This record gives sequence, structure tokens and C-alpha cells, in this order.
Amino acid sequence: MGSCLCGQSASTGKVIFTSAMDASHEVNYEGIGAHGHYCVPVKVEGRVIGVINLYVEEGHERTALEEDFLVSAANTLSGIIERKRMEEKLEYMANNDALTGLPNRVLFFDRLGHEIKSSTRYGYMLGVLYIDIDNFKLINDTMGHDAGDRLIKSIADRLLKSIRESDTVSRMSGDEFTVILSNVSNVNQIEIVSNKLLTALKEPYDVNGQAHTLTASIGISVFPSDSSSAGELLKHADTAMSHAKNAGKDICMLFNPEMDETLNKRIALEKELRLAIERDELVVHYQPQIDISTGRIIGAEALVRWQHPQKGLLYPDKFITIAEDTGLIIPLGEQVLYKSCKQNIAWQNEGLPPIIVAVNVSTTQISWNYDLADMVFDVLDKTKMPPGYLELEITESFCMQNVDSTVSMLHRFNARGIQVAIDDFGTGYSSLSYLKHLPFKKLKVDRSFVNEITRNQDDLTIVKTIIDMSHNLRLKVIAEGVETAEQLEILRALGCDEVQGYLFSKPVTAEKFAALLKDEGG
Repeated sequence: MGSCLCGQSASTGKVIFTSAMDASHEVNYEGIGAHGHYCVPVKVEGRVIGVINLYVEEGHERTALEEDFLVSAANTLSGIIERKRMEEKLEYMANNDALTGLPNRVLFFDRLGHEIKSSTRYGYMLGVLYIDIDNFKLINDTMGHDAGDRLIKSIADRLLKSIRESDTVSRMSGDEFTVILSNVSNVNQIEIVSNKLLTALKEPYDVNGQAHTLTASIGISVFPSDSSSAGELLKHADTAMSHAKNAGKDICMLFNPEMDETLNKRIALEKELRLAIERDELVVHYQPQIDISTGRIIGAEALVRWQHPQKGLLYPDKFITIAEDTGLIIPLGEQVLYKSCKQNIAWQNEGLPPIIVAVNVSTTQISWNYDLADMVFDVLDKTKMPPGYLELEITESFCMQNVDSTVSMLHRFNARGIQVAIDDFGTGYSSLSYLKHLPFKKLKVDRSFVNEITRNQDDLTIVKTIIDMSHNLRLKVIAEGVETAEQLEILRALGCDEVQGYLFSKPVTAEKFAALLKDEGG
């Protein structure tokens, strides 16, 4: 008996047909006894996945027609299989996220539609969860997109392991995921799963050999109480997620109709803020900073206000968070810095005593792939203000986002003569070790410590420690929120260098601040 052999000639590349008859192919057909067969491979993407056999009577001489038939059949079958696999691949790509393999938005809506029909038929409830990873953009900006992608995969795995097989996890975009909890009996059951997901997501992740902790904000909508529409259920869950994020993050919140009204107001205010920046409706007020030993004005903190055409003067608590969440903080920050530097030069040109203008820098301004230093240098060049008259106030959390890049940026500021102060010291990381590595000139004691300094011994001890430590590091100290003469005297006794607060003046317009400077000059 011969064996069945088929392949390609190394020299010609043509299919080699082999006549064979063996025990495994002894099939008795009517009219055919002992027989042999010819075989030709079926290939897909260059790989043999099977063979086609043509059975013949023993001793039959193969003809060219038979060869052509077998090759044609093999090629046709290869094409059909390859096209089918491509269709399956394209269908998978159309319905699944490329990074995680999870269902994408398209498949999410398809499955949610099926779940709604099933729940309607059998009287079940179902929950839709909208999950947003808190501050994930900082991961990509500080650790790189490869690390971010690995984290996204880990997040997807944890979500899958925390739900039932009958439920669905989808990746909607970036760091946003959704979960469909099917066949649930009450809202409490949905909340239990949501909190389980929050706990799972908070377990430390290994990022480039370092442990990193993440939190998430989860919004929940429920069928049928919130809506019977797939689109509305997702929208309501998204709305609830936004409220969870605004409420402090790392929590889950159930949708309620009042949230829609709040969200609509927020969206409207965002649109108005965009227009306000374009229309130059932002104004800057200035609060005097006082040398505690001489009592003279030596600086001014620039504080942004929004002169709304209908609502009047709006303070930062009404719009800064929106600006940071949407990226509008970038053009807003540029306008505030430009106006402040330009105003300082205008005061000097009036012959008023030269002062330093202090401008706050938002943490968000370094998390939008944005070169803050280049922007600052550009503003100084445009306004012709000497760098020594500018002080940038940054927070502790700003410093700790990415220490290496922060150090590099601060050295660039120092090289140009720009002063840098740590704002709200003691309320953030409070790690004293970074103070000796980062080139600061000044620390600002947060008002929360100053408020109780006359009544709370702990606050008094904290302020004294900050002042002593700063002086040992050759740093100046300014205390904000000084409202009483008693607070001032305590700070003076502790050796504080500078103060600001309502005891001296509230933030005022540029014109009123100029009058304060004139009074000193007179």
C-alpha cells in the first residue's frame, strides 16, 4: 500500500499529486473495489489547513483535467475560507476594542438592546454602570502611553473578574468603561456590585516596577425606572458618573432626574466660559502682600474673576473646576498671566513702587501635554516685564505629579529669574524631602492654619515648624488669610516674613490697587 503524499515541488512550486492506496482510505463505493486517490493541499495565508482527495480505481492514470479540477477546487476552497475568516476578523474588529478585546460601544448597545427586551419579557431589572478612571490622563502624561495601555488591560481584567459571566463589560473610550448587570432583583444588588468594582479597581497596580493606586467614579442607571431606552440609560449613567466625580471621586452614585438639570446648567456654563475667554470677560483683582517688618506692600496676588454680562461678577469657585475639567484652564491661565504682567508694567510706568505680582498655576496646566514654561516666557517677552517681578504660586500636588519634569521646569524658571512659591503648604503631600530638591524661594502657609492660630495649639505648632524649617532652608514664608491684629502679632513673633489677608485689604481692581500703592508712595 502506498501513502498519501501531497505538497509543493521545491524547484517548480507546483502541486505534486501522489497516487496512493492505504488502509485508512479503503472505502468501498459501488462499482469500485480496490482504489487509490490523489490529494492536493488547501492553504490559507500560506499555511496548509487540509487536503482535498480524489479517489480513483486502482491503476487509474491521472489526467490533466483531473489535476486542474483538484487545484481549482483547492484554490476556491482556500478563497472561501480566507474570506470567511476575514469577515469574522472584520466583524470582531467592528464590535470589540482592539486593546482589551472587550465589547466596544457598538456591541454594548446591541447587547443592551437584547437585555432590555429580555428584561421586559420576564420582568427583570437591569443596571447600567458608567465607569470613569479618576485622573487617568496623568498616567499617560507622566508614565507614557505604553504604561497607560498596560493599566487599561489590567483594569479590564479586574472588571471582568468582578462580575458574572452573564453580565457585560465594555470599553467605551480611553479610560471609560460600562457594565450591564442583567437579571437583578433590586437596586441594592446593583450598588453592591458597584462598590465591589470600586474596591477591585483600588488594589495597587504594578506600573514599571512601582506600585500605583487608582480610583474610579461610577454612575448607575436602572431599567425600567430610569428609562426603557438604551441611549437614555447610558446617558443617565454618564450623568450620574459626572456627579460622582464632582462629589469627590472614588464613589458610585445612582441617577436621579435632578442631575440632568444640574448637568445642563454645567454644560451651559461651559459654553458661556468659552465665549467669556474669547470676549475678554475675565478680569483680574489683586490682593496686597505685605512685608511684615515694614508694613509696606511688596507684592500682589493676582486672582481671576469673571465679569458675566448677566450674572455679574463671578468668583473662581463658580467656574475654575469647569475650566480644569475641560482644558479651558489653558487659555484662561494664559489670559490671567498676560493681564497680570501687563498691569504690573503699567503700574511701574505710572511711577508707582515696583512690586512682584504672584500668579497661581493650576495643577491641570501640566496635565494637558502643555509646556507651561514656554508659555510663561512668551508672555514675559510680549509684555516686556522683567522676570524678577513675577512669582508663580504652585501647589504641593503640582510638584508631586512628576518630580523629574517639575525640577527641570523650575530650574528653567530660576534661570530666567522668575520666583516660585509653594502655595497652600501643609495641605497636600507635606513631604519635606522634596523641598531640598526643588528650587523654591518661598512657602505660603495655608489659611486653614492661620484661622485657628490664636486658639489651636496644634495649628500654632505647625505654623512655627513651617517657618523654622523654611528659614533653615533659606526660604521665605508668607501667611495668607490674616484677618485680625492678633493673628498678625503671633505671625510676627514666629518670624513670618510676609502676610496677606482682609486685615490689610480684600482683592481689589487694578485701579484700586494702584491707589493703595500711591498712598504708600505719598
